[in-house]
Amino acid sequence: STNPPAGTSVEKGKTIVVYISTGPGALNVPNVTGQTLSQATAVLKNAGFKVTTVAQDDTSNPANSVISTSPAAGTSAKKGDTITIFYSSGKNEKQISVVVPLPANTSHSISLVYYLDGQREGDTTVNPASNNTWTGQFKGSSGVKELLVQLDGQNYVKYKLDFNTGNWVRTWMGSYKDSQVSSAQSSSNPVSSQPKPPATSSAPETSSSSSSSIPSSSMPNEGQ
Repeated sequence: STNPPAGTSVEKGKTIVVYISTGPGALNVPNVTGQTLSQATAVLKNAGFKVTTVAQDDTSNPANSVISTSPAAGTSAKKGDTITIFYSSGKNEKQISVVVPLPANTSHSISLVYYLDGQREGDTTVNPASNNTWTGQFKGSSGVKELLVQLDGQNYVKYKLDFNTGNWVRTWMGSYKDSQVSSAQSSSNPVSSQPKPPATSSAPETSSSSSSSIPSSSMPNEGQ
């Protein structure tokens, strides 16, 4: 607009004030925390904002309830700006601790590598003479995964990790062949460095079953 208004007669040389728009006015972002995703989306759209959503695990909030927004509630944003809603997926992340017994009568360092569903997750070096168990920590919010532990490249033990319940169960137990002890035999009768599990590996074993190379006192309690 102008001052004087458009259509008004003025003398030559008189100053005309022109008012220009600076764009849409700033709005306060509504507080939608705790509302359902559909409710919060409707509130923000009615206020003139665009909406995008992001699901989050590891939260104790009910499924589809709003945890927060970005920009945060109460801050200023322009009409038409995009507000991101962070809402609960309803899944709580769980941590499963698996205690793996290490072979007895082995006093040197061993390479330990572990896999989840065939994907290498990590590796470390262990020495049964210093600690006769190794504890692995695994996180997830849902689903069941297979954990395979290898010692010096040999398939050693398998577990089923259930992230729906937070429990685990051992499904197969092999044995560890000490390469330092059997090096003489290996030179005359070589074997694969990564032997396959026996044909009975698919049959789950009970928690009381053990290999001759594993002391029964070191077996973990399952489902912890």
